[in-house]
Amino acid sequence: MATETRKTLTRVMAVNEARRCLQCTSAECNQGCPAGVDVRRFVGAIATGDFIGAMKTLYEKNILPLSCAYICPVGKQCIERCRHTELNYPITINRLQEWLTRYAIEQKLYFPRPATENGRRVAVVGAGPSGLAAAMKLRLNGFRVTVFERSESLGGMLRHCVPPFRLPREALDLEIEIIRSTGIEFRTGAPVTDARALLKEGFEAVYLATGLWKSAGLNLETQPGKGVYEALPFLSDCAAGDGAAAKYDLAGKRVVVIGGGSVAADVSAHAVRLGARSVTLAMLESPAEMPAAPDEIDRAWADGVLFECRMLPLELAREGGRLKALKAVHIEWKQPGLIHPSNAIQIAGSEFALPADVIFYAIGQRPDAETQKLIEPLEKARALPKVDEKTMGASQPGLFAGGDLVTGGGSAAKAIADGMRAAEGMMAYLRSTPRKG
Repeated sequence: MATETRKTLTRVMAVNEARRCLQCTSAECNQGCPAGVDVRRFVGAIATGDFIGAMKTLYEKNILPLSCAYICPVGKQCIERCRHTELNYPITINRLQEWLTRYAIEQKLYFPRPATENGRRVAVVGAGPSGLAAAMKLRLNGFRVTVFERSESLGGMLRHCVPPFRLPREALDLEIEIIRSTGIEFRTGAPVTDARALLKEGFEAVYLATGLWKSAGLNLETQPGKGVYEALPFLSDCAAGDGAAAKYDLAGKRVVVIGGGSVAADVSAHAVRLGARSVTLAMLESPAEMPAAPDEIDRAWADGVLFECRMLPLELAREGGRLKALKAVHIEWKQPGLIHPSNAIQIAGSEFALPADVIFYAIGQRPDAETQKLIEPLEKARALPKVDEKTMGASQPGLFAGGDLVTGGGSAAKAIADGMRAAEGMMAYLRSTPRKG
C-alpha cells in the first residue's frame, strides 16, 4: 500500500530548494497555475529569505495555499512546466508552498486583514474552495459577507470527499480558521434553494458555489444497494468515517471503479484500504490519456490497483440477482484526443467480461435535486449555469456562479480562481448599483 504521508521541508531545505529555481524569463510555471499565482515570484522570495513577500504573493491569488499544496495535480500544472527538468528534476513547488504556509501560520508572519466595512451586504452559497475564496476576497475589501452552507462543516469537497490521507484535515482546519477570523458570518446547516429570495432579504449580490454532489449516471442498470454505487456518496462516507466499512462491505470483494479521473482514483484508494480482494480502474482512456494526476496514478500502481484501459462498458451481468461481472468492449478513437463515448469505435471481437462483485461509477458530476432547484431560474449551458467568463455574472442581475457548479468539475485551484474572479465581478456590479436601504 502506498505511503500515506510526506515530510514537511525544514526552513533550510526550503530555501535551498527555492535557490535551484532558474527564475526563467518566460516563467512557464506561472502559466500552469489555475489560480494564477506568480510562482516564479513566490519561489524567488523564499530563495532570498523574504518569507512575508512570498506569503503575500500566494495570498493574492489563493486563500487555501496549504490545502492546494497537498491536492493540486502539480504534475499536470506548474511542476510539469518547470524548465529545471531539462537540467535534472523540477522544483518541488507544492512542497515549498506547504512549508511556507505552515511556517507563516506558526510564526504569525502575514495574513491579510479586512478593510473598514463599507456597509454593503453580500451572500455566498456554498463553503467549498470557490465559495470560501469569494467570501474572503469580499470580506477583505470591506463587505459584510454571509456564507450559507447546507452541511454542518466548511470545506466542501475538500472535507467531504478528498481522502484524509491526501489532505490532512488539520491543514484544512488551519486555513478555515484563518478565514473565519476575518469576521465572515457562516451559517451551517442552512441549505438555499432560492437565490433570488436572498436578494429580497437585503443581500445586494449572491455568489452560487454549491459544487456538484451527484455522480453522473451510466447508460447501464444502476441500482444502489445491488452492488453498484455512486462515487461521491462513497467518498463522503469514507471521509466522515460513518461506518463505510460495514455499509459497503468491500472486504474480500472484486471491485471495479468506472472512470479514470481523480474521483475514480480516490475511490480505488479507499477500496484498497477497506480490504477489497482486487480493485480495477476501468476507463475509456489509455494510461497517457487519464485525467487523474500523476501522483494519483502512482498511488494506484503502488496500491496494486489494476488498470483496464480503452474500454466501453456495455452491461452488467448478474446471477440470481447478484452482480457477477461488467461486460465491456475495447475501443479506439475516431478522432484522436476527443475522449468521449460518442467518439469511440468498438473493436469487433474484443468483447470481454470483467469479474466484479461491486462497481462504483465515477465518470463525472451533476447537480442534485436541491441544486437543480437553486439554478432553475438561470440560463444554462450544458445544464449548468451560464456565466460571463470575466465577471462570473449569471443571467439574473445580482447573481453570480462559479466553481464546479459552472465547470462541471475541476481542480480546487481553478474553483478558487473562479471565486476570486466572481468577487471582483460582484464588487464591480455593486459599484454601479445604488445601495439598498
